[in-house]
This record gives sequence, C-alpha cells and structure tokens, in this order.
Amino acid sequence: MSTSLNQTQFAPLLKTLYPAEAVKNEVYPKNPFFALVEKDTGFYGDSSKEPVIFATPQNRAAGFSAANTIATTSQARSFLLTRVPNYSMASISNETMLSSESDKGAFLKALKYEMDNALLALTRAISTQLFRTGTGTIAQIASTATVNSSSVYVALSNPEDIVNIEYGMQLAFSATDGGATRATTGCFVVAIDRQAGSFLCSATYGGAPAALTSLVTSPAASDFIYAAASDRNAVISGLRAWLPGTAVTSTPFFGVDRTADKTRLAGVNFDGSALSIEEALISGAARIAREGGTTDTVFMSYLDFSNLVKAVGSKQQYIQYSNVAVKEPKVTVGFNSLLLSGPSGTMNVIPDQNCPAGFAFLLQMNTWKLKSLGEAVRIFNGDGLTMLRDPSGDNLLIRCFSYAQLSCRAPGWNGVVTLP
Repeated sequence: MSTSLNQTQFAPLLKTLYPAEAVKNEVYPKNPFFALVEKDTGFYGDSSKEPVIFATPQNRAAGFSAANTIATTSQARSFLLTRVPNYSMASISNETMLSSESDKGAFLKALKYEMDNALLALTRAISTQLFRTGTGTIAQIASTATVNSSSVYVALSNPEDIVNIEYGMQLAFSATDGGATRATTGCFVVAIDRQAGSFLCSATYGGAPAALTSLVTSPAASDFIYAAASDRNAVISGLRAWLPGTAVTSTPFFGVDRTADKTRLAGVNFDGSALSIEEALISGAARIAREGGTTDTVFMSYLDFSNLVKAVGSKQQYIQYSNVAVKEPKVTVGFNSLLLSGPSGTMNVIPDQNCPAGFAFLLQMNTWKLKSLGEAVRIFNGDGLTMLRDPSGDNLLIRCFSYAQLSCRAPGWNGVVTLP
C-alpha cells in the first residue's frame, strides 16, 4: 500500500494566509451628536458666562397710571460654565513599536494603532457624556439582576446601555445616581453579552469571572454604574442635564435656579409615552415651536429609530449628510437621517447609539456648542513630545486629554420627549 504525503506531514512547509484588507475596528466609530455639534475651541479663562433672557418687563396695563406704577424689569440669567477634564492613556513597549514599523512585521503600526484607540476611547467617553446628566453614570443594574454569581451575567435595566460598557473597564457602583461609590478593590469587565445587555467582571484585568458580591462592597440590583469611580459628578453635563424634564429643581445648575421658568431655563419636556412614536415627536416639536424654537435635528437610540422607521413605513424619506466639517479624530462625517415634517419645518432624525433608549432629544442645533480649551480631543504635546519615556520600563507613554463642557444659549428652544 502506497503512503501519501498528507497535511500533517507537510504542515511545517505550509504558509499561513493573512488578509490584505485593513483590520476592522469594531468599537463604535460613529458618534453623530459629537460630530455635528458646533465646536468652540476658545474656552480660555476659568469659566464661560452664557446669558439667557427669559422675561420682558411687565409694566403694561390698559390704563397709563396702572402701567406706570408696576415696577418690573426684564429678567436674565447667566449659566457660568466650567470645564471638566477627561483623560485617556496608552502605553507601548519600545520593542513592539520598532518591530511593527514596516508592513513586513505587522498588519498595523503598533504606535498608530494604540494612539488611535486611546483617542477613540476618549471620544467614546465624551460622546456618551454628551447625552447624560453629568453624574457620570453610564448604565444601571436591572432590578431583577443576579449579582452573587460568577457565571450568571449581570443584566442592565436598559439593555441598550450595553454600548457604554467595554472590555477592560474598571467599573464602579453606587446606590443612587451620583451617590457615593461602593468600595471595591477591582472590578474589571471580562465578558460582555451585547445581545442581552449584560456583563461579567473579574478582580483583575483579563482574569476569571467572579460574582459582584466578591468584588464590590454590598452591590445590589438597581445600582448605578460608572466607567470609572473618578467620573462620579465630574464629567460633562450633557443633554439630559440641560433638558432634565420633570427632574428640574431649585438646585443651581451652573449657578442658575431654573425653577424661575422651567421651560425657558431647562427646556421643553413632553411625555409622549401614550402616543405613537411619530405623534410623540411631532407633538413635542409643536410644543417647542410654541416657545419660539425650531427643531431641526432629533437624536434617538437605534432601537427607537427602528420603531420610528416601522411606524412611518412608506412615508419615510432618507437623506445623507455630506460636507460636514469635523476636526476631531475618529469621527465619521456622514450620517443617514430620516426626514420628518414638523410644525416648524423638516426635522432630521438621526440614530445615535449614545442616546439613552426611551428618549428623543429635539434640538435647534445652532443653540448648542461643545466648548473646549483647544481641540475637544487631543494628544498632550505641549512640550513638543508626543510620547513620553516610561521611567520604570522600556515603554513609551501617550497621554490624550480633553477640557470641555456642553453649552446651550437657548434651553427653551430645545426639548426632550419621552417615547412610547
């Protein structure tokens, strides 16, 4: 019987085939609101005063003497904005950087790879914060979640918030939104089920999954989640902070008690949960139009956007954004939007994975700015050095940073709609 040369015998001489295409980065490259909001990179000094006129003098009456005796004046308030810092670090060994400098050695140059991803991590964090309240929370544990198992994934109250959780994050938790964080020696995300909206953590980066109860002091269902403990009450005050809905109180917001006029100082709030999604958006836009605003752009989650597409059916029209000038790194400039006719003109409805599901933000975009000290996302090179030497090892360090805050010059011309 003859013997044939087989795969096992010839294996040492077979080549490994590598694709010629670029390696795909699957970490949410599209962040529409961050890309489209106007950027103001001249946020110098220690603060920025943002004045709003919300009342005219009411010295008016049918009789002259009556009008002449009323003592009222125009009313204005100034939001005193302050910047918040945000950082992203990367480290690369000198040998790895050198060994990947040519196409012969690697698919990607390690330096560019790690630097781009550090910038993307910072962009992603800011993009998430731009939609939220400023407390730093990115999600909440479900009220029915299991927190005492190393194998049962921890479920989120809103599964769509899983987009805010990444492998390797060192999570922190608190009983209330913005409350004191629970003690932990380490709670690193090591497994994610994006379909179900759940995750597992470990005591170490890349370690074996462990129950939250063994990593965090007294974790509980319904706890709020932070991407880092230092984020608590120290991040950008996003759309949900400027447009808090029914949550507006007398607590000063950038120095302003907004209860003097909850709409003009804290935006329109419309509960459309009992309506169809299309009716909710149009009714919310009508309320904003009544207040003098023009809703030109609507942001919502992909889940809510898909429900809208199904609802409008054959009436939908799609357009493509083009020629949008965006200077920040890792931002895609073209976004599909659905055209929806509103009471003050056509509204471009754009899905954004950073938008919390269940809410739509109806905006007049020329009233918003992302104000920053220099570019909103940048690499530290003030001393002329893009990379720093690590004194403790054969590594190079890259520091990315942001000093920014979201600004609104007319809150009352914008609003948030609770969706069905």
